[in-house]
Amino acid sequence: MNKVYLFFVFLLVQCAFFSQSLANYSSVRNTGIAYTSINSAGNAFNNWRNTTAYTQDDNRSDFTDIGFDFWYNGIRYTKFSVSTNGYLDFSSTTADGGPTNAAYGYDNSTFTNFSNLTGIAIAPFYDDLTAQGGVNPLGTSIKYYLTGSAPSRTLTIEWINMAVYLNTTPSLNFQVKLVETTGQILINYGTMNTGSQTFSYSMGLNSPSFAGTVPNTAELKELQTVNANTFNNTIQDGLSAMPTANSQYIFTSPIPTPTAGALTFSGISQNSMTLNWTNWATNEVGYVVYLSTDGVNYTYYGQTPANTVTLAATGLLLSTAVMAQISKTAVTPAADTTRKAPPKPGVAEKVKTSKKHAGLFTVYQDTVTGSVQMYVRKDQLNKEFIYQSFSLSGPTGLFLHQSMHRANVVFKMKKSFDKIEFAMVNTNFYYDPKNAVSKSANVDVADAVFFTDKFSIEDSTGYLLSVDQLFLSDKLDPVKPIFPPTVPSY
Repeated sequence: MNKVYLFFVFLLVQCAFFSQSLANYSSVRNTGIAYTSINSAGNAFNNWRNTTAYTQDDNRSDFTDIGFDFWYNGIRYTKFSVSTNGYLDFSSTTADGGPTNAAYGYDNSTFTNFSNLTGIAIAPFYDDLTAQGGVNPLGTSIKYYLTGSAPSRTLTIEWINMAVYLNTTPSLNFQVKLVETTGQILINYGTMNTGSQTFSYSMGLNSPSFAGTVPNTAELKELQTVNANTFNNTIQDGLSAMPTANSQYIFTSPIPTPTAGALTFSGISQNSMTLNWTNWATNEVGYVVYLSTDGVNYTYYGQTPANTVTLAATGLLLSTAVMAQISKTAVTPAADTTRKAPPKPGVAEKVKTSKKHAGLFTVYQDTVTGSVQMYVRKDQLNKEFIYQSFSLSGPTGLFLHQSMHRANVVFKMKKSFDKIEFAMVNTNFYYDPKNAVSKSANVDVADAVFFTDKFSIEDSTGYLLSVDQLFLSDKLDPVKPIFPPTVPSY
């Protein structure tokens, strides 16, 4: 039987978070914001790379899950590392951030050094910082916290009460927030007490590498004046004044007006299809495709080169949803190209080749195979029924005498997940309602489940299930007698 696919399709046109150039990021500065610390709710980083010397002073965490796909400078990232020295990065390097004048170390000049670069980094306050000491200083000084649900999650990383090397008088509190839906980068400042320290720090965004000794506007976006919204590619590694408490910077790439267009499908099979589109964007770096089975939680599938207009998707299942994302595009619904999955077959279709036998329980017997299905109404569940069997004109050697009453049991049915269970009720106990013992009635009396099977159809009033094994296995009253060991069997 061929599977039918349900595709949810969204076209993303001119999206902020697919910018491949830092020059495309705009910045806004806000003051008087509410600074909310994650000190209580946040998670400590499990592993730090530097385990030898100055571990609370110069250190870089192991790779940590962002919790969603974050697009920075046109590239998708799923993990990050954080440094005690006031920056986070998306680099795959295993540098430990230890006490050496090298990339990812304590020297903030590496934020702009083309030959010794602390790259793919976001630096809210890059300087030779340190945790304040005490018990588990790294665990209490730098934390991260994921909030929200897909596709609107936010990762917060916070440096708490940080000081500087050989000077514990400062108290610095700041955060970076990565926003899933928009790709925005938020930098928040809380209490920023300078103490007796004279600082020389860097603040801004950079890229994986520089093409030359002087970074261009696509490679570096660095703050030039403290408490101003002045960013460019001029190297500025000597900021000294403190950011104003409860201030914020928001970095966003442009969101132009969406371009109209439609997606089409071709070559649809049981586990693949081809997605087709026109080349809507004029300055894209590629088209990005995500797949989903519920229209909410999406998994990255792949990215095509610029100017690509088709993608062959394989390994799809029933009710797979596909979201096509175009680099430098905003989330905008495309024309409705949803294909509806056919409705599940009902009872009438399931028993159309069967003969109906109406009664207390409606039974359907297939006219070709003889297979039997029974329809159990929902109002029949958890009620007691009496089962009685008797024989007529059977062989006396099998104890099937004329008008012989054989078995009398009470049973009930109940739904358990996707199954219907048949259970014999234990009738050997009676509790006098006038006696206090009746308060514990049936506490130690268990029903015996003698048959269970998955139902194939559920509608508004009941369940259809196969009962071949119920009758063929003689689970209720064996037709063939069970002889004691001393009696010869037939």
